[in-house]
Amino acid sequence: MCSTVKNIVKTKHLAVLLLDATSPSHKSYAASRKKVKVYDLRPHNIARLRFAINQSDWATVLSCTCSNDVSFVYNQFLNNIKMLIESFRPTKTVKIGPRDPSYLSPAIKVLLAKRNKLRRKGCKVEADIIAVKINGMISKNREFCLSEMSESSTK
Repeated sequence: MCSTVKNIVKTKHLAVLLLDATSPSHKSYAASRKKVKVYDLRPHNIARLRFAINQSDWATVLSCTCSNDVSFVYNQFLNNIKMLIESFRPTKTVKIGPRDPSYLSPAIKVLLAKRNKLRRKGCKVEADIIAVKINGMISKNREFCLSEMSESSTK
């Protein structure tokens, strides 16, 4: 693969990049992005999950034939809880890339997508409310990152 880019040195010449596309060391930007699930933590979703846990049949876990093996019973309990969480809590999937700033959490990316969608629809008031919330979350994340800097050494 061959491409030309503007040279770092201030000249009228372009730099030529030659990349071997067949080599395994060549990584694309899309391949290095991670998908992260973000759970919706609004109170009505938590209440729905609590109700589902309450209504779930736990007799299968408690009356296990191998009740002397606590780790097996515990794993069954965890599997049931994970299944309930997956089925009763809405999720959104966001992609986190290596170029994303450290203060940009997956929850902020979900809100950014929601804000952009509202702005495209023309709902400026709702989008501005979400923008204020995003700014507050970003400032908290930056404040937390900078608070650790005061305790660090000069090294």
